[in-house]
Order: sequence, then structure tokens, then C-alpha cells
Amino acid sequence: MLFFIKIDLMDKLLLWQVGFGFDNQFFNNINPEIYKLICEIFNSSRNEITNIMPEKSGNIDTVFRFKVRNDEFVFRYPSNQSAEIFNYGIESMHNNFSKKFGVDDSFVFENSRGYRISAVTTEIKELDAERCIALVKIIHSDKFPDLHSFNYREKIRSIYDFFDDHQRLRAAKFGEMKNQILALLTLIENDNWKKQFSHNNITREKFRKYGEGYVLTDWNFSGVNDIGYDIAAISSLFSESNDLDQNIVSAFIEASYENMRHLYACYAVDCFYKFLLGIYFSGSQNEFSGTLYHNWQSAKFYLEKAEKMYAEKQNAYLDNDQAEYVEKKIGEPILTMMPLTGGVTNVTYELTAKSGKKYALRIPGKGTNAYINRTDEMHNIATINSLGIMPHVTCADTKTGVLIMDYLDNSQPCTIEDVHNAKSLQRICRTLYMVHTSEKEFSHEFDIVKNQEMYREHLASLGGESPEALKQEEKRMDTWMSYLFLNYPKKLVTCHIDPKLNNFLKKGMQVYLIDWEYSGMADIYFELANFSLTNNLTVDEEKIFIEAYCQVSGLAFDRIKFLLYKFATDYLWIYWHLIKCQQKSMVEYNEMSWRKRLKRAKAILDELEKENVQ
Repeated sequence: MLFFIKIDLMDKLLLWQVGFGFDNQFFNNINPEIYKLICEIFNSSRNEITNIMPEKSGNIDTVFRFKVRNDEFVFRYPSNQSAEIFNYGIESMHNNFSKKFGVDDSFVFENSRGYRISAVTTEIKELDAERCIALVKIIHSDKFPDLHSFNYREKIRSIYDFFDDHQRLRAAKFGEMKNQILALLTLIENDNWKKQFSHNNITREKFRKYGEGYVLTDWNFSGVNDIGYDIAAISSLFSESNDLDQNIVSAFIEASYENMRHLYACYAVDCFYKFLLGIYFSGSQNEFSGTLYHNWQSAKFYLEKAEKMYAEKQNAYLDNDQAEYVEKKIGEPILTMMPLTGGVTNVTYELTAKSGKKYALRIPGKGTNAYINRTDEMHNIATINSLGIMPHVTCADTKTGVLIMDYLDNSQPCTIEDVHNAKSLQRICRTLYMVHTSEKEFSHEFDIVKNQEMYREHLASLGGESPEALKQEEKRMDTWMSYLFLNYPKKLVTCHIDPKLNNFLKKGMQVYLIDWEYSGMADIYFELANFSLTNNLTVDEEKIFIEAYCQVSGLAFDRIKFLLYKFATDYLWIYWHLIKCQQKSMVEYNEMSWRKRLKRAKAILDELEKENVQ
């Protein structure tokens, strides 16, 4: 029986009769380079190369068997399509490592063009789990060098670039699943699993029998990756149901709820990528192949399973009403949430929606609406948003204080190291200067005296009072507060008021400023004093900061006014810390903070009095 098979040897369409193989002269005429290579590898003559037979291998590459003297081998000739997406130089290197460390003893040779020679192996009808696990553990050991990475997000993106118009049209029908998979990749990355050299393409067919042992073949996907992908793939091979075998999982890690959730997500991503590869490698005449359908079905099943498990995690952070409220505001279901560090007053989460879009969600701290005017805050956010120095805001609710804005992926909060980095500090100062010279109008003035009185009243309403150490200084400090505002009339500009370094987010060359709940019109010196004190700058660091701001802004610096505002700033925030202590919120931190501020304010007044400022 005769039939046609498309292969890519010199772009010819070859006709052969199964069971008869290639005529040596015909084969030599089609591609003499292959003959030459085999002769070089085995130090043989062409007459010693016999029994050239096509191997059943699907529709991707050309594979044939041949004999050299009495030994039988397999030659893989990559298709043009394969050569576009696989790096055979890297695959060759990884094949050599796999042989060196006893994972694939059948490997003989591969060059950078993807011409590969291996000894003949046999199919394994019933896999032995222990042997398979042992091979994968060797791969995940420290034997394999961390030379090249394998990134599913990048692989998915690149496969779309290689699609022709017909393939792109087919893949577009699964656009929603693609977005869900990309969102799932974010959750996988957030789990921060160990990355180690991995095979990344474990299937039943890749385990082969060679001699008396097992080998794991085909290394064109290999590279450093989250080990969860390999563990999920091997676990799928031994499951009797449509699930991952937890006994296999336990051979690598604990089969906990969190770990299984991660593995389900990994397997969904892996199957989706193989589904896309199926579209790429299959022609228009093969749109309904069984493998294509199986990969899509598996991706869909494990995607839904993983999404459900990640979504359950949000219940630890939001109740049903809160979750429903947030989903209504963003217009789609929440996929997962993760607490963000750095907040003192409120609770903030990194939120991933089902589409993959990421948000920062701020839930106001308990009792904060009593002393923070949310209407003023939201007005100020809307006012400053046009400057482009804060992420886009989706929801700014004046009643609840809930704030939802775009999450700045790959951003980092500034640290004290940025004060010592001239370029970073310049960007911070420019961001502050943009705020101060915006010529915008915030809805209210942040009046130090009035806010301090409000804090005092709120502290009393909570049943608190000034500690004895503070009571002894209040009269003296109130006198100096009056002196400041009598002798240095306020020049009001838009101010952030809470310029902690971790409220400055750096992303590339841009610095963003977040957390505007204390913002208002104030004197620039209040902002500068706040920056120095809130970030606990040393004398030298403060000097560097002031010089940098003056260089950016052209401000003629007034040292006495700055010292007075430093005192007033510390005196103001003492009562804020006392409120937090009374609310049993981070008591140790706030106890230490009010004492430090009191000591610092007293020292500044001692310095001013020594200089006979009054």
C-alpha cells in the first residue's frame, strides 16, 4: 500500500513504500550532507551505512533509522517549522549534559542545525514510577548548570509571532483562555517556587527503554524553570483519574493544598503552550487532531481547577460583600489576592483579575475614617492624577475609602540607598518638585495646628491622654508652634505630606508617588521636614537631600525655618502615634516612634534656644 508523507528534506515530497526504506543512491542524491556527517561521526564508509528506514514520527520532523555495521541508530532531521522556534545549539548542549549525567545514554551527537543521532530505543508500555522519578530528580539536582532559562510567558508570546494568518485566526478564537493563562502565570510567579534546570516537556513517550535502563529523551524545551512544571507533568502520567497523582507529587514535595494548586496551574500553562504548538505544527487539513483536542481539554480543565483554588485564597482577605464590591468596580471576577507590605495605616493587596490585569487595592484601616477626610483625599487624587506621577485610578470611593488603581508591575519602592544614589535622589526630588509647582489646588489646607488639635481630641475620645513625659513639654512646645506661624507666614502649595521612601515607586527611569490620604495645601518646608524625619535621615543624608532638592527647585534654603518645621512636624505626629497605640495597632512600633519624635523635637528646641532664635 502506498501513501504520501510530507517531510522537509530539501523541501521535496518523497514517496516511499512502508517496509522497503530508502535506496542508498537516491538518499545520497537528495542530501549528501547527511551521509557525510554519519561517516564522520562513526568513522565509517558509505557502504557501511545500510537499512535506511523511515520512522513513524508524526508530522513535525523527519526521522529515519539506519545501521552502521551491526549497530542501529536514529537520525532526526528538523523541519523548517521546528528550526524557526527551537534553538538547536542549546538543545545539543543539554543533550550532552543529559548523557554525561546518565539521564539519556542513548544520545550520540547533535549539531547546531538540529541534526541529531541517537541509539535506537524502545517504547515502554507500562512505566515504572520509581525509575521515572529518579531520572527527573537527577535533572533537578545541582549537576546540570544554570545556563539557559525556559520562560513560558515568553514562549507563548513568541509562538504567536510565528503563526501565519490562518493559524493566528484559529488561535484568536481562544483569546479568552490565553488571557486567563497569562493571569495564571502571574500567580505561578508570585508563588516564588524554586527554579532549577528542568526538562519542560515530560510525556509518556519521552521515557524510553535503552538496554536494561530508562532514558528521558528530547531536550528541545529544556532550561532553567519552575520545577513545578516537571513535577506536574510526571504526576499526570501515573494518575488513574483526570488529576495529578499525589503519590508522585509526594516523591518531590509535600502534596499540600497550596502545592497542588501551584501544580495544577503549571500543568494548565504547559498544556496550553503545547496546544499552541499543535496549531503551529498542524496544517489546515488537521484542525481536529486528537492531540490538539487533548491539550486544549487538559488546559481548560486544570485552568478552571487552579483558578478556583486561587480564588478561594481571597476569602482570607475579603468577605463576600467586599469581594462583590471590588469585582463590580473592576468589572470582572477576582482571581487572586496577595497582601502588600509597607503600609502602616491601611491594608493593601496586589489583586489579579481573571483577565490577567493587576490592581493595587487599598482597604482603609479600622477607625482611620475618623481622622482622615476621604472626600478631600479622593479630590486630591483626581487633581494630581493628571501629572502622570501616580498609577491610573479605577475607583476612589469617598464613602468607604476604598482605592483601586493599576498595579505597577516590576516597580520597587525607594529605599535609603536611593538617597545615596545621585540619579535616583534627583528623580525623587523632581517628583516632589512637580507636585509643589503643579499650580493645582487641593480641596483643603493641611493645617498643622488644626490637625494636631484634631488628633488630641480623637485620642481623648478613645480614652487616651498625653503621657507624662509629653505633658511636661506641651506648654513649651505650644509656644514655639505659635512662634513658627507668627514669624514665618505659610506659603501654600500642593504637598503630599507623607513622603516616606516606600511611597515613592521606581520603575525604570520613572518615579511614582502613591498614598495621598494626608495630602493638602501646605508650606514646602513642611514637606521637606517630613521627608527628613519620616525617613530617619542622618545629618549627612539630610544635607544631601536638601542640596538635591534645592538644585532641582532653585529654593533659597532657610535653615531656621527648616528646623522649626522639623520640630512642628515631630510634635504633630506624636499624637498620631499615640492614637495608634490606643487602638492597639503596632503598639511597640508606635510607642517607640512617639518617644523618638519627642526626644528629637526637644533637641531641636534646645538648639534653637541656644542660638537665641526667639
